[in-house]
Amino acid sequence: MAPIPPSVAAALARAERLPCPLCGSAAARALWFRPLDAEQAVDAHLAPVDAPGWWVVRCVQCGLGRVDPLPRQADLAAIYDENYHTPGAFAGIAHQGGISGQLQLYQRPGGRQRSLRWHGGRLARLERLGCGAHARPAGRRLLDVGCGAGYFLDAARAAGWQVAGVELSAAAAAAARSELGLDVFTGALSEAALPASHFDLITMFEVLEHMRDPGAALAEANRLLRPGGLLAVETPNDMDAYRAGLARADRRWWVIPPVHLYYFNASSLSRWLLMNGFEPIHLSTEGSVGGDLLSQLHGRGWPTGRWFVGGVRRLLAPLDWILKRTGRHSELIILAQKRAQQASPRPG
Repeated sequence: MAPIPPSVAAALARAERLPCPLCGSAAARALWFRPLDAEQAVDAHLAPVDAPGWWVVRCVQCGLGRVDPLPRQADLAAIYDENYHTPGAFAGIAHQGGISGQLQLYQRPGGRQRSLRWHGGRLARLERLGCGAHARPAGRRLLDVGCGAGYFLDAARAAGWQVAGVELSAAAAAAARSELGLDVFTGALSEAALPASHFDLITMFEVLEHMRDPGAALAEANRLLRPGGLLAVETPNDMDAYRAGLARADRRWWVIPPVHLYYFNASSLSRWLLMNGFEPIHLSTEGSVGGDLLSQLHGRGWPTGRWFVGGVRRLLAPLDWILKRTGRHSELIILAQKRAQQASPRPG
C-alpha cells in the first residue's frame, strides 16, 4: 500500500459530484477506480467495496470521461505540489512525477540543442498544418499555456516568434524567467489578464486534462486569439487509445486521478472546441508503443539500457504507424482555428 498524501485525502473529502460539464447530463458509466492508497487504477468491476478513492466515469450522452467526484479548484495546487512535482510519486504508472528533471534539461551536455531541434520540429509542423499562415512568423505572437520551464517557447523565439507563457508551477515559471529570459506568468490562464485578440497561435500541450474547467480555458483562449488565429491542443487519447490492450484490468497505469481530471477522445474534445468558437482543421494521434512498454518495464525494475531502448522502439515502429493511421494512438492532437462568428455559449 502507498502512503496517502494528506492533500489528496482532504481534497477527496471536499470534492463535488457534478453533471457532465460538456453536455449537462448526469448519467454516467463508471470505468475505472483508483483507491487513495494505490498507485494504479483498476477497472470499475474490480473496485474494492467502500474503499475511498477516485472514480473515472464516462458520460453516456457525449462520451467525455471525467473524475467523479471532482476536486475543488482550491485543492488542486496542493495536490500538484505534493504529488505531481515529487520524483517517484507515480512510480510504475504513466506519469513518473518530478519537475526537477525538467528544470535541469539545459544543464545536461547538448540538452538545449536537442530541445531546440525537437521543439522546433514540433512548431514547424504546426506552422505547416496551419496552411502556411505562420510560415513567416516575424512579428507573430505565440502563447504557451502550461509552458513549464519554457523549452518550447525558447524554440519558438529562435524561430522568430514573439512569445509569452503561463505556468502554474512557481518553480518552473521562475526558471523560464531567470534562465531563459522569457515572459512567463505564474498562475492560471484566467488570472493572467492578457489582452484580447493579441495572439496568433496558442498552444496547450498536455494541460487541458489537468484543468477543472476546460471549457473556461478554451473560451479564454478564444478571447485572446486574433480572428483566424490558431489553437493547438494535445491531450492523452484516453477513451480511444490502444493502451487498454497493453494493460491488465487491475493495472490501468495511465489512469491517474486526481492529477488528470478529464479523459478525452477526438469526439469530446472536438465538441468542446466547437462550443467555444473554434473550427478543428487538423486531427491526429501520435505516441510510442515502445515508450509505453519501456516505461512499464522501467517501473518494474527491468534494465532499459540505450541499445535495448533503441531496439524496442524500432521493433514496434510499424505498430506505431498503424495506430496513428487508425486514430488509436496514445496522444490526441487537434489544431483549431478561431471562427469569425462565435458559437452558442458553453453550458454553465
